[in-house]
Amino acid sequence: MKVRQRRPRDAGSVVTRKRADGSERFMLKWKGYTRTVEAASKREAMGLLAAFVAEAKSGDIDRRRAAADAKDRQPTLREWSKVFLVQHVSQDPDKLATRRAYEGEVRLHILPALGDLRLHEIADAKVRQMMQDHRAAGRSIRTIQLAYAVLRRMFDAAIEDGHPITNPMPKFSKLRLGDAETGAEVAQRSALTLREVAALLAACRDPDTKLYMATMASCGLRPGECLGLRWRDVHMDDGVVHVRGAAKKAYARPGEKAVIWIGKPKTKSSVRTVAMGPVLVSMFAAERERQEAYQAELLGKDAKVPRIKSLLPADACVFPSDPASSAGLISPYDPVNMAARFRRVAVRAGIKAHPHGLRHTHISHAIEGGLSLADTAARAGHSTVMTTARTYVHSVNESQRRAAEIGDSLLAPPVPNVEPLENSLK
Repeated sequence: MKVRQRRPRDAGSVVTRKRADGSERFMLKWKGYTRTVEAASKREAMGLLAAFVAEAKSGDIDRRRAAADAKDRQPTLREWSKVFLVQHVSQDPDKLATRRAYEGEVRLHILPALGDLRLHEIADAKVRQMMQDHRAAGRSIRTIQLAYAVLRRMFDAAIEDGHPITNPMPKFSKLRLGDAETGAEVAQRSALTLREVAALLAACRDPDTKLYMATMASCGLRPGECLGLRWRDVHMDDGVVHVRGAAKKAYARPGEKAVIWIGKPKTKSSVRTVAMGPVLVSMFAAERERQEAYQAELLGKDAKVPRIKSLLPADACVFPSDPASSAGLISPYDPVNMAARFRRVAVRAGIKAHPHGLRHTHISHAIEGGLSLADTAARAGHSTVMTTARTYVHSVNESQRRAAEIGDSLLAPPVPNVEPLENSLK
């Protein structure tokens, strides 16, 4: 008689269930752990039981369940973007323009493609496809680079917050979307000749627009720094301009109004004192006199009568948004509107140029004229000399060429000192 051996209590069991179509399914069970397996017979299912029990005892099943639960709890990219923009993007009021730029990139270029996916579902292939779609839609490399940078930072922030993911962002260079212009290429292309600068200034019909252009061309200020000047920053007696701030504009969210203010300049090195020449000083003096006369006219005073006290407050902007109001006097002119003015003047002069190009023009000519890189960097407000050398490499190369010519001239054989013929005949 065959004795049936009892299976150990903790060996687990196989339960057979009938499906509606009459077929059987088998369920492995051990101490609260269950798994449905595909098997042709119960004997085959029993063969899978030992591995299932060992897996449960080792804790692998629990770890996989925890990982699956963690993935299910992960937010979608749309949900995470709300946390990211509040907790990981600077809330400094002076960084409002940067914050709005991030919001725009997320809303316009990132969420439409990836917003409904959970963080762990966004893989390298999906990111590549999104970037390629943007390029195919005609967006510039610069625009795609910004979207790429924002998305990479979103994933880095998610990892910092403890989400169990890896950053799926591929290297931008491997996306093969094309090459954007480098800063050095932009600087070389944007720099104008002296003749072109003269043509721009001659085409100006508004004295304030002409002063705006002349200040950037003569001092190398950034457009925002120029519009951020207040009259207390312009010392005509000393012939210097103190750069303390920059005019900024934060574009409006849907239903909101854009904000314009004078905030901190680009870097700490941007706070500086820049010397100006007599021609620019005289232009500032003429503009100051013009604005004083306009304030006298508004107040009904005779502009020819000498005044002891200035009619312009100390914090009045050199380029005010509205000189006819006290609030408009101390708020800067809209940078976008001033750029539009600049374009109209450039078209009138027959020159392809943009406001920042005048800064590139000044720095390029300063280096080519012999100003040292250290002095040029201090005048431009660059954080390091390397920034100047890397961006204006075309001017550095021109200076090196001139230095080589000077050095070569030192190697020329000396001219012999020949006595005049009449002296030798004496």
